[in-house]
Amino acid sequence: KLGRDIPKDIPERYLQMNKWGIPEDSQIYLLSKNLVQLIERISNDFGFSPKETGIIIGQRFRHLEGKKELCPSFSYETLYEMFRFIRSKGLLPAIARVMLPEVVAQPHPDFEKILTVLNHRKYSMNDITGQASALLEEFKGICYSYNDRAASDWIMGRIHMQGLGNVNLAEVRKEINRLSGLTI
Repeated sequence: KLGRDIPKDIPERYLQMNKWGIPEDSQIYLLSKNLVQLIERISNDFGFSPKETGIIIGQRFRHLEGKKELCPSFSYETLYEMFRFIRSKGLLPAIARVMLPEVVAQPHPDFEKILTVLNHRKYSMNDITGQASALLEEFKGICYSYNDRAASDWIMGRIHMQGLGNVNLAEVRKEINRLSGLTI
């Protein structure tokens, strides 16, 4: 009886989000706020993965909205404009995670200024991984009990913000591990 009143596209949207790989807890939120179409637009218009976009909106944005950190005149269209800006700068969607708190707190966010406040600059994979050897030696000097996993995590923590939005962080970790001779 209850199922009769569910719009026909809701089950289709669930299947679509499952296919994209969006976590179930995010799916419920995205449907309740009618944001699936926004994710689809962002993916189609800018070529970003619907999974990554859905997770950013369904988890990071939802968290900020739940904490009531959105400015009163916030519009979901601002999220679309943020991703447009990210694409225009040749950045990866992951940078949205750190941009979002500032983006949602302002009625008319200046995306360029937000990147400046975040001290974000363009870095290449070589710029980022070129620090691996020196950071590994620094870690060995301060670590009481050395292990490869801890070294890799520590190095990633030090270079995380440089890579965010510039390169895929999973690829950075692989390269850091390779350059540092880490076996994890």
